[in-house]
Amino acid sequence: MPENVKIQIITGLADYEKTLELRRKVFMEEGGETELEQFDGNDLPLCTHIGAFSDGELVGCMRLRLATVSDGGIMMWERFATWPRNIKTLFRLADYAHDYTRSLGFHRAWGIVEDERLLGFWKRRGCRETGEPTVYFRGHGYIPLEFPIRDPMPYRPTAAELVALDEEDAAA
Repeated sequence: MPENVKIQIITGLADYEKTLELRRKVFMEEGGETELEQFDGNDLPLCTHIGAFSDGELVGCMRLRLATVSDGGIMMWERFATWPRNIKTLFRLADYAHDYTRSLGFHRAWGIVEDERLLGFWKRRGCRETGEPTVYFRGHGYIPLEFPIRDPMPYRPTAAELVALDEEDAAA
């Protein structure tokens, strides 16, 4: 069981590739999904990937994808995986996703879940089923969920952050 788990935004190509490998293990090797199902073309546009690291090894990941900025904004929480299986890591990733989504000023997140155990996990964290019918895709049934975001904050970068971004762009 992983100890000392640190959650962070995936910023480098090497760590991003680790998230892809972890998803292959969890969703394809264990879950039977195909490469096309798992890697749907949405991994780079308007996405942030977060990772859970224990002793430098990736033990969990999640994809946070911008769906819309209208009506308070919606972030899609997707591709939620841990290996080895660890409920504490799931909780830490979910908390980080909530805090990150909140920090951007979004009012809610959406997701879909196939596994009944994960449905219970998310409901205990305050999410609710949207009331829309189950979505069926390539033989899998997915229940649409909505995650209300507590006290969304408008994101306002500091002057120091803006200067740092300009310096990074100039160095590239």
